[in-house]
Amino acid sequence: MAIGLHVFFKGKVQGVGFRFAVRRFARELSINGWIRNLEDGRVEMYAEGETEAMGSLLTMLDEKFEIEEKDVSEDPQHLSDPGFVIRH
Repeated sequence: MAIGLHVFFKGKVQGVGFRFAVRRFARELSINGWIRNLEDGRVEMYAEGETEAMGSLLTMLDEKFEIEEKDVSEDPQHLSDPGFVIRH
């Protein structure tokens, strides 16, 4: 079953290759979406994919980076373009 997740990350997630790692992991797991830095130091991500793949992505990030907080909410799927991109 596919789901959409809107996630805000807080911690050591800017300037440490976090967005590039997320993009790489997402592509490996066939997850579509986007990620971007926010001015307040957090990183925002919207991702769509199979439930198991989404869980794997979040676990991989927890293991690789120092994430202090993760605010995750389900969001209806609404992407029209496949792929995973870094927004600026």
